[in-house]
Parts: sequence; C-alpha cells; structure tokens
Amino acid sequence: MSRPLKVVEIVNGVPSFAEMADDLDAMQSKVGGYVEMVPLTSGLYLWVNEEGMLHGLPFNALVRTDTGQLPVVGNCFVTRVNRAGDCISVKDADMPIVRKCLGLGELH
Repeated sequence: MSRPLKVVEIVNGVPSFAEMADDLDAMQSKVGGYVEMVPLTSGLYLWVNEEGMLHGLPFNALVRTDTGQLPVVGNCFVTRVNRAGDCISVKDADMPIVRKCLGLGELH
C-alpha cells in the first residue's frame, strides 16, 4: 500500500492542497489519463495529462516554468521529487510559489 502524498491540485486555474495515494493509478486518475512531469521551479514538478490537448480537455491554467510559459489543459497537480526520483509531499510554504507560477500572486 502506498503512503499518502500531499499535493497542490489545480482545477480551473485555482490551486488547493489535496491528498492522494503515491502510485501511478492515483496519478493517472487525478489527471484523467497518462501523466507527464513538467519541471516548474524550486524543486516543484507539475503533473499533467500527456494527451490532454489531443483529447480537447478544457484550458486550466497558463503556468510559468523556469523555461517559459506552458498552457495546461485538464486537471493537474504539483509535487516535489526527491533525489531518488520519487514523488514526495509538497510543503505548506510551496503554495505561494505555485500561485506565482500561475500568475495569481499572494493570498491576502
């Protein structure tokens, strides 16, 4: 059985904390298909539906990464990844970074 993983889920451009199982089935269920990992910044990684555009999934967010901007369709989520390549939980302090990547600014 996998351990629970704390992620930042992004639905309709709005980030929120969520918990999910740390396994491929849970990841694919969260994005609705095959997963693709996109490096964001500061050790954070965005997980998206690899075929989202091909399937015509609705626009979710325009995400700023270290290498440019990426239009994201369909539901997605953010994790950290350790040196061994395993997903690890995000920290509470990661939310402002995710919000900046989404161009949302700080919470008031």
